[in-house]
Amino acid sequence: MLASIMFIVVAVGLLPFCIYKVLSTFKTDADLLWNEKYKILFGVLYTDYLKDRVWFVILIMVYQFLRSLIVAIGHHSGIAQLTCLVILEFAYLITVYYFKPFERNLANIFNITLSAGRLIVLFLLIPFLGGDITITPTTRFSLAIVLIIIQLLMAVCVGGLILLNILCAAFKFLFKKNAKTDESADLNQTQEAGDDNNLSIKEKIDD
Repeated sequence: MLASIMFIVVAVGLLPFCIYKVLSTFKTDADLLWNEKYKILFGVLYTDYLKDRVWFVILIMVYQFLRSLIVAIGHHSGIAQLTCLVILEFAYLITVYYFKPFERNLANIFNITLSAGRLIVLFLLIPFLGGDITITPTTRFSLAIVLIIIQLLMAVCVGGLILLNILCAAFKFLFKKNAKTDESADLNQTQEAGDDNNLSIKEKIDD
């Protein structure tokens, strides 16, 4: 019960507010979104996108919502559900391919590949709907194996992307830390050199 309440609060209240905050800031002063304060508070929603494609987060949320809605209310008619999912996924694939909204080109390729994989899975599910389409048990078993393999590959790709993002974040953190350490060391050396020069000048004056 508590989990359901928290989900409703986040989905209905907090998430729309965060998206509104990001988009309103994007319209008034887009550069402010890349301020450390904003990145810490809302960065998870938009830092993966190009600076002029921040609005794409709305399309992603709409896509996820419609997909969940179709799965939830379309189970009474497999054909209608599958048709709606195919149309939605195809629209998403075309949109991502056209706009290429992600900052890293690898992320664009990855999302296009995943969307194409989901489309293939949806088309492979058509024979399982029954009706006028009849397939032999052997064909059904073969299709099931292919579906499992595709889903496993997609899961591996998602896991690989998550691992890559973690490694990139860790590398950036270490690089910034080392850069700050080097700057501090250079500053200390400069100060020490300046102190030595001042001391030498003072000694010469005293002599």
